[in-house]
Order: sequence, then C-alpha cells, then structure tokens
Amino acid sequence: MSLDWKNLSSLIIWGVPAVTFVTGILAAVVPSLFAVDQSVQGLLQTLVTAQASILAIVVSVTLLATQLVATNYAPRMSTLLLRTDQFRQTFGLFIGSISLDLLVYLALGQAQHPVLSGLFYSTLVLFLLALYSIYVFSIKMVAQSIPERLVGLFTQIISVDEYIDDVEAYAETLEANTHPLQPLFRYTMTALSKGEYSAAASALEHYLTYTADTLAEVEERGLLADQDFGASEEVFGPVLEDHLHLIAQHAAENDESQIRNTAIQGQVEIGTQGVGIGPQSRVTNQALRGLKNTIRDGPYTDRGYPSLNQCWKGVGELAKAASKVESSRTMLTARGIVRQRLRHSVRTVEEPGWMSDSSRVLFDHLCEAHTNTLDLIGESQLLEQFGPDDLQGDGRQTPPDAVEQLRYCQQALFEYTSVFLEYRIQNGRWIPTEGNYKRAWQNLVIDTADTSATGLAVDLCEVLIQMAFIENTAKLPSVDRPTARGIDPVDLNEVNHWVRELQRIEEKTDSDVVSQAFANLLSYEPVDPSRNHFIKTGEEEPERQELYQFDVSVDDYYELNTRDEYPDALRQLRDEVLRPA
Repeated sequence: MSLDWKNLSSLIIWGVPAVTFVTGILAAVVPSLFAVDQSVQGLLQTLVTAQASILAIVVSVTLLATQLVATNYAPRMSTLLLRTDQFRQTFGLFIGSISLDLLVYLALGQAQHPVLSGLFYSTLVLFLLALYSIYVFSIKMVAQSIPERLVGLFTQIISVDEYIDDVEAYAETLEANTHPLQPLFRYTMTALSKGEYSAAASALEHYLTYTADTLAEVEERGLLADQDFGASEEVFGPVLEDHLHLIAQHAAENDESQIRNTAIQGQVEIGTQGVGIGPQSRVTNQALRGLKNTIRDGPYTDRGYPSLNQCWKGVGELAKAASKVESSRTMLTARGIVRQRLRHSVRTVEEPGWMSDSSRVLFDHLCEAHTNTLDLIGESQLLEQFGPDDLQGDGRQTPPDAVEQLRYCQQALFEYTSVFLEYRIQNGRWIPTEGNYKRAWQNLVIDTADTSATGLAVDLCEVLIQMAFIENTAKLPSVDRPTARGIDPVDLNEVNHWVRELQRIEEKTDSDVVSQAFANLLSYEPVDPSRNHFIKTGEEEPERQELYQFDVSVDDYYELNTRDEYPDALRQLRDEVLRPA
C-alpha cells in the first residue's frame, strides 16, 4: 500500500476546515442534532491519550527496528528515519490532531458555540486520518528497515548542500568530524566482512551514483574552481583515494569479483567525469591516486591479480581522458604511477602473463594520450617547427602546460618500455604480446609523423631502434615454447630486429623518419667506456666527448656509443631495414 502524502496534506488543509464550517452551520440550524457539550470532554481526553500512546508505540517500534539493522552495519544511519518526510508529516499530523483535541476540550469547559461542534467533528476526522497515516507510515518504515532500503534512504536524505557543509566541517577539523559518506562506506565494508554481498553491492551502487550526482552539482556550482571554497581536496579525496580503494581491496581479499570490479570501475568513471573540473582536474588526480593505492595493496587471489589488471587499465583510461584537455598535473600523476609501481607489479606477480592484456591496454591508452596532446599543441603552434628540444623549454621559463603534458606522456611511454624490455632480457619473453606491442610502437611513430611533428617522430623512432639494438645485443635466456611436436627450447639470441616495423614506418611516412633516426644514432663517435670521457683538443682546453644516452632504462645499458657493438650492430640493422625492395 502507498500513500500520497501531498494529497493527504491537501485533504487536511481543505477537508478539516470544511468539516468544521459545515458542521458549525448545521449545529446552528439544528442544535439538537449537532450540538456538543461538556459531556464529550471525556471522549476528547480518551482521543488525546490514545493518539499519544499510538504515536509513542509505533514510532518507538519502527525506530528500534531500524536501529537494530543500522547497528549491524553503520550505527550513524540509525536516526535516518527521523529525517524522512513521512516521519515529519506523520508526527506533525498527530501533534496537530492532539492539539486540536486539547483546544476543543478546554473550550468546551468555558462556553457553548456552533463552531465548537464543527471543531469537535473535525477532531474525529483528523483522528481517522492520523490512524491511517500511522498505518501507512509503519508499513513504509518496516520496508525501509531492510538493509538495502536503508542505503537508498541515506542517499535520498543527504542533500548536496548538507554534503558540502559536512565536508567543510570535516576539512576544518578532521579529528572531530567524519566525511559525510563515511557511514555508507562502513556499511559496505561491514556487509563484505559478513559475506552479505548483495547488500554490499547495493550499497556500493548507491555510493557511486550519489557521488556522480554530487560531482555534477559541484561542477555546476563551480565550487572546485572557487578559491574561497576551503574543502576542494576533501570533497572527493577520501571517496576516491580511501573509500573505493579499501572497498576494492576488501572485495579482492574475499574473492568477490563483481564488487571489486565495480569499485575500481567507479574510480575510473568518476575520475573521467572529473576531467577539466577545477584547476588541473583535481578529481581525476585523486582517482589516479586511489588506483595507485589499490595497485600497491592489491592482494593475490586464486584467480591471480585481477585488481592489478583492472587498475592498470584504469590508469591508462584516465590518462587518455585527461589528455583531451590541458592537464599536465594529471599526466604527471599517471607518469609517477607508471614509474613507481609498474616495475614493482611485474616483479611481484608470480606469473606476469596475468598482466598481458592490461599492459597492452595501458600502452595503447598512453599512445592515444600522446596523440591527443599533440593535437592540443597543434592548436597554438605549428607542429612542423616543434621538436624534442621544445619539450624541455629554454631553461628560463616553464614550458606551456600542453607541452609539459606531452613530456610526461613520453616519459611514461619510455618507462613502460624500460620495464617490459628489462623483463624480456631477464626472462626471455615479453609480457605484452610481442606482435601487438611492436605494432603499437610502430603506429605511435607513424601517427606522430602524420601530425607533421617530424622531429618528434624521428625521436620516437630512435627509441624504437634503441629497443631493437638492446634486444639484439643482449644475452637472452632460452625459453620453452609449445610447438606442433610438443615443447621445444628456443634460442632467443636469434631475435627479430624490429625490421618489419621499421620498414613499415619508412613506407608510411613521407619524411625519411627512419633514415634520419639511424643517421642521428650513427652520428656519434664510439667512446671507450673504460676511459675518462675527456679528450685533449689543444694544449690546455679539454672537451667532453659526446655520449648518446639511452631513453629506455635497462640495467647495463646507459650510453649507446660506449657499447662494444656500436656502431656495427646499428649499421647492420639499418642496412637490413633500408635495403631496396
């Protein structure tokens, strides 16, 4: 059964005065039928007592039932029913009815008047309406005391204004206040601990929906861009960096994949929604830091490291989304996560093959972020005149935000490559599928050349050639590979030199990107690594020999032209790549 509280309010506002008026007129015309006297005072006294008792019993029982449910999950939710419109309206109806009874009771002791007859019969009507309202109220409140309904009630009652006020209080005194979503967070964690996954999933869904709606309202009000708003960091920071991270971790520990996936994907979706909101996309940065926390603490389960896989995909997705606006700080955060956590993840995972898909998706997203950022730079300057030196600035002033963003994106790509190339050298195999990875690097160079940023394309091609050089000259361990005849050991020192990818770049670009990259690498003089890198050019003037630093960071590979294989291995690779068809 349902009750339209708006219609009930209208009935009280118009119906009760109408009964009073009609009955009063009839009592004046036919006194013998509708007149009342002091004899009805006993009835009014009984009505007052009955209504007060009903109100006390029903409200106490319903609140007790709710409190018992809330105490098992989140005690702070135990008073939610007191704040609902149904409770306020029902309570107000009873108080109004009791007040009217007392008014008529006292008036009858002083005088007789037709209006008192109308008021008396109005008290009876109001009493019946109060009984009906308490009946429906009880049904609704019992339904709300179900754990899943209690969660929905929480998100309905806490308005955006109240949320913001509570966040500001929390920001001012962290020790004395809690974040407004703390009760819902505790509810979800407790439900997970109890193994009540449906309740936890429902709570998490309400949590994410409420957060997304609140973020939309905060964006509309421009709060995150308002310098006078003192809770910019706290308004969503605990949600993204702590709450969702801990829910994802706890779900992973309980091997509850659906809730884990929802929590991590929720971080990504809210972070994506926050792109461009406020200075430097603060919300997106907080979402990235939350993913970093989950990557750091992601536990091993019987299904491997699923939280790592999903988080690394999420890092790439947020980097790609943020690259569509100027947000160098976001890209700096993404680069920092790759630099600080990727190598550790690879070394921690017992079987890194678990990361094959996520690592591929991460690299693809970083490549897309690189292309998006180049497009941003192209809106303000000619890319034909933009090269690697522009990424570093002139040393006197900070480069434009989009330029810094591109530099951080490239650093993330190089760090990624260093981690997986190092694993290749140490273990004899690539974690991402070799063909897809090499093709992704090939496409990165081609896409960069297509934007007319030839200088950057040449620089990226040099990095690709460095990878081919390192892979070719490293002593790779043999590995077992399945063949049609079974398992055969493979000598990985007979490696592919990335020839096909480099040849395709040469075919797809019109500016001799590959030829220029080889020319740049071979323009350095070989240097004896055992000697001091100074030579005498005159009697007194020393000159430092120029060293070519590898962009990728792999143990024992620091300067290219100090390698014993330089330049012969490079020339051999160049001749094979540029051989006439």
